[in-house]
Amino acid sequence: SPPDLAEHIEKAVARAVHEAALRHFKPVDHALAADGGRIVARLTSGDTSLPRLVGHPAEALLRDNTHGGRCWELHDSPGQVAIAVRTRVRPTQVTVDHVPRAAAGDVKDAPRRMRLWGMLELTGNDELEKLMSPSDYFETNDTGRAPVGPPIAENYTWLHLADFQYDISADWHVQTYPVKPQVHAMDVDFGIFVFEVVDNWGGDTTCIYRLRIHG
Repeated sequence: SPPDLAEHIEKAVARAVHEAALRHFKPVDHALAADGGRIVARLTSGDTSLPRLVGHPAEALLRDNTHGGRCWELHDSPGQVAIAVRTRVRPTQVTVDHVPRAAAGDVKDAPRRMRLWGMLELTGNDELEKLMSPSDYFETNDTGRAPVGPPIAENYTWLHLADFQYDISADWHVQTYPVKPQVHAMDVDFGIFVFEVVDNWGGDTTCIYRLRIHG
């Protein structure tokens, strides 16, 4: 009907304006492979025992192209992907890309609850210690305690930077989330970040198209 058509056109125009703004005014993405971002295989979920001739499959997350249907599939939850940036970053926001709902059809494989961690090189700061465990946004793990690092921690010390949830009902498929205000207020930078995927929207696997780190 005409009202439905008008609403559809209005949303399409708004989406086009939003995407144009992202292209022209988007913040720097420190995770972008073209700018030196890379996957840290030993801290990333999946089988890393086999040699790969063309890099790690999760490297698809670091490319500026979500239109070709390429995504990184995570077969278990929780899972994680670790990203090393070329120069240390004081993070302010992160962005998660999926494909538009209309193009994806079934969005059950989109990530749902996620956490962001940063690898700390030094400890002993009381303010940092207070920030190391996740907030009450998520439930505790099977031990009844909030985790102090991602599932694959490798004995490193981690700082919890953000909790967020990808919204499959939102108008925009590219969604940006802030780090915790306490972290933003502190002069702390990181060379390695971990995106932990706690769960998805009901799919057998989780499909992620791109991750971005801003700061």
